[in-house]
Amino acid sequence: MTSEATRIKPSPARSSRTPSRLAIATSFLLPVLGGSPVWAADPKPASKVEAAAAKKATPKATRRAGKAPVSVAPPVQPPPATPEQIEAADQVFYGSYECEFNQRVDIDPHTAFIAYVAVKSGKKLFVMKPVLSSTGAIRLEDVSGERLMVQIGSKSMLLNVKSGQRELDDCVHPKQREIMTARRVQAQEEEAAKVAAQAAAAATAASAASAPAEIGAGPAASPPAPPASAVSAPALLTSAVPAPALEPALPPAP
Repeated sequence: MTSEATRIKPSPARSSRTPSRLAIATSFLLPVLGGSPVWAADPKPASKVEAAAAKKATPKATRRAGKAPVSVAPPVQPPPATPEQIEAADQVFYGSYECEFNQRVDIDPHTAFIAYVAVKSGKKLFVMKPVLSSTGAIRLEDVSGERLMVQIGSKSMLLNVKSGQRELDDCVHPKQREIMTARRVQAQEEEAAKVAAQAAAAATAASAASAPAEIGAGPAASPPAPPASAVSAPALLTSAVPAPALEPALPPAP
């Protein structure tokens, strides 16, 4: 006779992922209460391939933000420009400058502040005030007191006021290049005129030195005759004075 234990088949073991009746009932109540099913809270972890693909799809800018251009703005609005500042701003060479070591600097009129200039060096932007110096040079003074741009006839340079070093040197604007070419041509013309004047002076001195030798080589010149007035003067004096009368001879004494 089959025992009672052999007639009763054991129920299969429930999987840990198989929802129970309680879990099913709870799943209907959680959406109402603002929750989610128990089995939904255990998502399947992503594989290494999927994680690598997701990392590759992430933009590089979000993973490592690049350096944005640095803009040095004045802490406060600069004061209104004076007539002297406006005059100096008119003499600034605006545009691009070619500097040593293949560097570059751009100078443009400031769009917000009248008679101020914007100096861009690399990723740095400075607001500067034009000042006309007594020597004729144009000084572009940084309103924050960190930089100084000096413009002369032959070149321009950017100085660091705090460190006292030149950040950019031999910066040349097209107008400055024209000025240097004109000066070079003028110097050549002055040198040629100087050489020509020296040659003319040497020729004059040589001709003056040869003149006395030519005079001494000729026949001796006779002394000049005295003027007629000098010759006739004694005769006139002799005829004008009467000759003294002759006294008669006395006889000898006895």
